[in-house]
Amino acid sequence: MLGNKSGFAALLKERVPDIIMKHCVFHRHALVVKTLPSHFKEALSVCVKVVNYIRGRALNHSVFKLFFEEMGREHQVLFFHTEVRWLSRGKMLTRIAELSDEIAILLREYQSDFAEKFEDKIFILFLSYLADIFGHLNDLNLSMQGMFANNIDCTEKVEAFKKKISLWKRRIQGGNVGSFPILDEKHGDKTIQPMLVENIVAHLSLLETTMAQYFPMDHSFPEWIQQPSLADMDDDDNLK
Repeated sequence: MLGNKSGFAALLKERVPDIIMKHCVFHRHALVVKTLPSHFKEALSVCVKVVNYIRGRALNHSVFKLFFEEMGREHQVLFFHTEVRWLSRGKMLTRIAELSDEIAILLREYQSDFAEKFEDKIFILFLSYLADIFGHLNDLNLSMQGMFANNIDCTEKVEAFKKKISLWKRRIQGGNVGSFPILDEKHGDKTIQPMLVENIVAHLSLLETTMAQYFPMDHSFPEWIQQPSLADMDDDDNLK
């Protein structure tokens, strides 16, 4: 439909040359969230395998659920992750981070190869950061949905998110993890490890670059659209 030569976009541009065409914001958002450095890809892969190990077998799922209930946890079920459902990754990681201690105990009891990962402090911190950053990305995604959402609001929210990434980078480089609540809780009051800082900054930089690639600020909206009450309607230039 949006083909440059014979699609709807090309045919419409023949009639209205100045029209601006944009690809669906949610498809571009889905491409952005796939951007991950190797260490975080490995952590995500382990989490997906652990969920499949628990949820993919009825006996394991029943045992884990009963154990979570006995431990008095509010949630007893892990979420599957699927590439098709854009919000599933953040929900899956948040639930695993929440139940990471219990998962480590049961994986050790089952003598699973993944038990060592969940006993590794660095892995848990990587997992916590992933849960936080995908939580932020999910919040952005949800904020751009709804019957009153429009292109101007979505563009402004994306631009605001870009600025948040820069702020998060500066805070992480200064040893402040307050923008990532799960990571902050798991990390405690200890000094943040240089390796963790390096990896988080690398991911945020990559995310920043990818956001700029898929969401370029290639135009600005007229003032009479953004703030009609402040625009000078007597000036013809403002109405272009």
